[in-house]
Amino acid sequence: MRTAAPPAPSTESRLDRQLIRQVEQLVHDANELLETEMELPPSTSGSMTTAATLLTGISSTALTRVEQLDKRDRARARRLASITLRALELTDSVHSRIASQRMSTYTHMREGLDRLRRAPNSAVLLDRVCQEVVETCGFSRAVLTRIEDGEWLPWMAYFSDDRELEQRYVDWMNEQHFPASALGRDLWGLRPVLVRDAVADTRAFTRSIEVSKTPCYVAAPITPAGRLVGVLYADRYPTGRMVDELDRDMLWAFAEDFGRIYERVVLIERMRAQHAQINKAFEFAESMMSSLSNAEIELSRTPEGRMPGGDEPELGTPAPPASVEELLTTREAEVLAMMVRGASNAVIAERLIIKEGTVKSHVKHILRKLDAVNRAEAIARYMGRADTRSAF
Repeated sequence: MRTAAPPAPSTESRLDRQLIRQVEQLVHDANELLETEMELPPSTSGSMTTAATLLTGISSTALTRVEQLDKRDRARARRLASITLRALELTDSVHSRIASQRMSTYTHMREGLDRLRRAPNSAVLLDRVCQEVVETCGFSRAVLTRIEDGEWLPWMAYFSDDRELEQRYVDWMNEQHFPASALGRDLWGLRPVLVRDAVADTRAFTRSIEVSKTPCYVAAPITPAGRLVGVLYADRYPTGRMVDELDRDMLWAFAEDFGRIYERVVLIERMRAQHAQINKAFEFAESMMSSLSNAEIELSRTPEGRMPGGDEPELGTPAPPASVEELLTTREAEVLAMMVRGASNAVIAERLIIKEGTVKSHVKHILRKLDAVNRAEAIARYMGRADTRSAF
């Protein structure tokens, strides 16, 4: 693996550390004065949201103690008031830093989403999404999962810290299938999730935690058109920093925009596919008209008064691809060939001497076997067009 020297700390990271040290000192002084055991855990020392919550608790506790003091205990009241004031001032500084972090992260996130908008197709879009989550939202790792036919399927991953572990995790994911119901109520309710203890939390998947080694993570639903089609997961392993509410909300904002981008790309791809099928149908119609205009005309009739060969001229119909022919019965192949020549259900029924209802049944089976939504698409399959519809 490639190794590189650690980057020099930025001015912002130095300011963050200074601010956290001030919070830790205030917590120490407050514990002595209030006789409490509050603590800013080392694993969350980089989290401004945790610091803000702790400061709010200190100021609230100190004010409550002031109200409970005897009026003659002015010295202790002054110390409590001083602690309260320091806590409130630091709270303002921490909240300002949180706002600055949110703005900076949001700006980088928008840049990443803009790059995804320029993806030429859905395949490229899906290949890039995990990397953009990591590089623009400040995470170390990201995982994309999808929901398909009632199953929840791990799909793609990007681990910036350990590409070998990423490959092992991807290999493991490719063998996994979980019921979609296992996602839990929050994600099915289209709400993001913050899991602070992945080992103990019942919402986490034990085997996945063992393989990925994540201690905590955030997850956000992907919901194009308001329908849950997948979930993004992200963590900060192995930095030692816990994920927090800011991480959860940022990933959720990313997932919501990504869902809209994906929906737009897929719709464009489907429109292009339909356009290609329409062009193919017009080409086929033009070929039929050319054959009709160039065909020799005969005046002879059969004794029954019909044109030789049946009710309509037999035009040359190309043989279907082997992949299509293998899917159909002999009768279904006959029906499809007549559909290609433009015959209606009534004409097909008369030519094959079967009921029109039977023809409809054959058509329904043909559409299902060819994964076609209508007759035009089935004809396109017959003519050798591959299925270009996209699904998440």
